[in-house]
Amino acid sequence: MANGTVARSTARLLERRHVTRAGMSRIAVMVSVGAAVWFTRPDTVGGLAGSAFLVAVLFCDSVRERMRAGRYDALTLWLSAMLSQLREYIVYLGLAVGAVLAGAGGAWGWAAGALVALALRDALLVAREAPPAPPVPSRRVRGAGTAAGEAAVAPAAGGLVPRPATGGHDRRAEKHPS
Repeated sequence: MANGTVARSTARLLERRHVTRAGMSRIAVMVSVGAAVWFTRPDTVGGLAGSAFLVAVLFCDSVRERMRAGRYDALTLWLSAMLSQLREYIVYLGLAVGAVLAGAGGAWGWAAGALVALALRDALLVAREAPPAPPVPSRRVRGAGTAAGEAAVAPAAGGLVPRPATGGHDRRAEKHPS
């Protein structure tokens, strides 16, 4: 449902009313506040209403992705990312308060663990998107008969520029008797 025509038609309706992608992110934060408030109720009605609000948050994300707004500036992308994190923290806060009100022991510990798991997930996602390190320009080869402690440098092959020798400060350099 959220991937089909309902999200697309809702996105077109909101675009005609001049709602931007950043505006949809702000709407999703407000809906997540509603979910957190409902999750503070320790009964089944609170859980079901909070879950319905979470579905609405996911629908907001689907609508935001289908908006044709061609403006993808750095501020909009940053704001969307930060508001997405804020939404998750708000919902976890509501869940923790609801658990405390229901009398569940250790609710704050579980909430802290969930926030740590979120931070680790985000760190891994950012690390996967990072570009790889540039290749090492050359490799040093130790040769026989070099000066004391200096490493011989392999000839430049394949257009690589050799690095200078360590000048006697190498870890594997022989110690000179005093």
